[in-house]
Parts: sequence; C-alpha cells; structure tokens
Amino acid sequence: MSRPGKASLPQVQARALLMCGRWMRIGRRGVSVMAGCMCGFDTAIEAGELDAMVLDYLCERHAGQAATQRFLAGFVQSQQGGGVLALLKALAQEGHGLDARATDALLAALEPTISSIEEQHL
Repeated sequence: MSRPGKASLPQVQARALLMCGRWMRIGRRGVSVMAGCMCGFDTAIEAGELDAMVLDYLCERHAGQAATQRFLAGFVQSQQGGGVLALLKALAQEGHGLDARATDALLAALEPTISSIEEQHL
C-alpha cells in the first residue's frame, strides 16, 4: 500500500478499481457475523448498513478536508449515492473532482477496512 500523496492519478485509479472488485466480492458473499469475531457487528447486518458504517467512518476520518467532505456527501445522503461500490467506481474514473493525494488518502483509509472484513467475516 502506498502512502497518501505519493501515487500518481493512474496508480490511484487502478488501486480503486482493484478495491472495487474486492468490495463486490464482499457484497456477493455477505458478511458472516457469527464466526466468533469480537467486532460488535449485529447479526442482522445488511450490505446497506455496512456501506453506511464505512461511509460514516470515512466522513469522520476526513473531517476538516472540505473537498473530500463534499465528494463523500454525494455517497452518504440516505444511501442515494450508491454506497461504497459507487464511491470506488467514481474514484477509479477521471473527473471526480479530487486530486491524486485526496483520492489516495481515501483509499488508504478504506484499504484496512476492506481487508479486515475479508479476513474476519468471509
């Protein structure tokens, strides 16, 4: 994983695309919450709830960064923005409005979250 601010836009876009595939696998398989994990997930968690939790985390993590907050707002508003999958798809394309450093910082925040879900719940 690269440090935020060190990757070029094409590198960041490729990373977002790979993470998009990982998030799609999580969505297809579902999150097994009765596997002895101590993360505190409720047994009735649904994909939309997981999206909301991850997006809330990103908003908190990037509080004070106006451009990133504006970008995230489109995905958080009552899940109308399509959730984490739509966020990753947008980051994988040009013209989303964030520079490579801000995009890389979002991906750096998402990477351990996705990895943790894959390792503990799939």
